[in-house]
Amino acid sequence: MSPEQQRGEISADRLLDAALRVHAAEGERSVTARPVTTAGGVGPGSLHHRRALSP
Repeated sequence: MSPEQQRGEISADRLLDAALRVHAAEGERSVTARPVTTAGGVGPGSLHHRRALSP
């Protein structure tokens, strides 16, 4: 796996974990881009890149 792929996988894992934490703490309506990327410590571009690759 290339370093870029490894970073992408880490970002995806961080985003998922962050989304779950935000959901647990604040409820479904709070799971939006800003709180998730902030909680995950990643930039908004990581979230949008992941969404573009999702089925």
